Amino acid sequence: MTGWRRLVFLGVVGLGGVAALIVLGTWQLQRLEWKTALLVELEDNAERDALFVEGDETAEAQNYRPAHADGSYAQNEPPVRFLTSMKPFGAGHRVIHAFDLRRGGRILVDRGYVRQGDPMPPPPQGLVGLKGTLHWPNEIGYFTPKPNQPERLWFARDVPTMAKELDAKPVMLVLGINEVRSPIAIPVEMGVPNNHLVYAITWYSLALVWFIMTVVLAVRRPDAASIQEDLVDSPAPSES
Repeated sequence: MTGWRRLVFLGVVGLGGVAALIVLGTWQLQRLEWKTALLVELEDNAERDALFVEGDETAEAQNYRPAHADGSYAQNEPPVRFLTSMKPFGAGHRVIHAFDLRRGGRILVDRGYVRQGDPMPPPPQGLVGLKGTLHWPNEIGYFTPKPNQPERLWFARDVPTMAKELDAKPVMLVLGINEVRSPIAIPVEMGVPNNHLVYAITWYSLALVWFIMTVVLAVRRPDAASIQEDLVDSPAPSES
């Protein structure tokens, strides 16, 4: 490869790679700004006074909001189960029931964890008052299996599909208090990751390394094989 072709190649590959890595780093900074604002909003929701659930709450406005609900469990509607695990008990299910609000409407109630193999405890009968947290978990990934609806078994707490299965509104109250031993209530914890600054630093660091490598390759003298190749490719001088 001749000298000028070599420099053009390094310029395209080197500077193009640096530009792409810088774009990725900048995108992560934008994600950091968005995630930081989201966490501030969620933390503000968690610290607000508890509201009475009406059934029209949304994840955008009330996720992680403490809440009360008065009503009764739908006794004629079997629950759906979410396959999970809990230390130190191991594999089990979270039991999610349909709950008819006293003021009208039906929502989902995550009653908590039941160890695999244990009998599924029926919900209380009659009018009850519940305390917990409104939550719309983000648990679905690329490799999450689709729910086994004939068995009412889910592999992620997908509120919209669970609500459709139980003929309820897509609102879920996760219980934080349970006076009986089973299910074991699992209160909601703020577990939203925010690693975008680390990702941005990584991309910018790679861009710097890529740029340094490009400069080193550009200023380094070609080896003997390249020089010999250039001489072979060069036209022979004409005789006078």
